[in-house]
Amino acid sequence: MKSIDDILELADKRLAEAEFLVDKFPSGAYYLAGYAAELTLKARICKLLDFDNFYSVKQPIKRGSDAFFTHELTQLLTLSGLRKRLEDEIDREKGANSELAINWQLICNWNESRRYDLSIEKPEALDLLNALTNDKTGFLPWIRKNW
Repeated sequence: MKSIDDILELADKRLAEAEFLVDKFPSGAYYLAGYAAELTLKARICKLLDFDNFYSVKQPIKRGSDAFFTHELTQLLTLSGLRKRLEDEIDREKGANSELAINWQLICNWNESRRYDLSIEKPEALDLLNALTNDKTGFLPWIRKNW
């Protein structure tokens, strides 16, 4: 991955793969959908910090902190500069009961170790996909709107 656009393209591909797999392989779909969120947040971090390449050895981010090289979505949200904006929007939309808040909680249940979890069933995978992609309350459209 060389650029923000490359990272976003990979996020879109992971999401498309998840949507393709969800009927027969929901565990794989769930895993890939979470990576779409992770990659989108990392692209946003690149934009915020004006980095051409998140993964470049020449960037100070690589030599500096491991904080950026995490799969922890809440940490990546903070590093992306969008945490307060998300919290403010959730507060405006009736707090923890807002669709955006519920979707964010579903997304936060994802972590990279779920790739070993074969017990994920289609409804859980579909819930994550909807939390990510819903046009009105999905997290990925929200990020792109707040880019």
